[in-house]
Amino acid sequence: MNNLSLYILDIVQNSINAKCDTVNLELTINNDLRLITIIIIDNGKGIKEEDLDKIFDPFYTSNPNKKIGLGLSLFKELCDLCDGDLNITSKPNVGTKVEAHLSLDSLDLPPIGDISDTVCSIILNDSDVDVNFKYIIDNKTFYVSPIEIKKVLGEIAINQPNIIAWLKKYISEGIKSLEYN
Repeated sequence: MNNLSLYILDIVQNSINAKCDTVNLELTINNDLRLITIIIIDNGKGIKEEDLDKIFDPFYTSNPNKKIGLGLSLFKELCDLCDGDLNITSKPNVGTKVEAHLSLDSLDLPPIGDISDTVCSIILNDSDVDVNFKYIIDNKTFYVSPIEIKKVLGEIAINQPNIIAWLKKYISEGIKSLEYN
């Protein structure tokens, strides 16, 4: 995977596959600490305690339709390469928290990628899952919630072409406003 947004997409897809109805995604860039923090919290089925030791094994997956589960093992390897760490906590029938830290100064740190397009795709991918997205640069925050958007839209479906175009632009401009202010 050549950018962080693809790792995020993979982990959020794991959350959706775990039958969650809410995912909270937070991406924080702290320039003072020279650190990127990615936190993904879901309220899915969780991971059994005996399986937590296996989740970074590329040949382990809880998905019966797959033979391997490379996403978490690759993300852990990236975090290690970037002088960071990847921690996962989970409780069955409660949910899972994935927290990653990566050094902004690491030569191995890939670009963030098109996070606005990734988040928009996640929101539109499964309308039954509410994906709340918070992007923080230092002390400035941009937040988007599909619940709030759906309230404003009322009867209008979020997957209408003009709504999709607006959502992509809204997220992109919200992120850019943090970077340039």
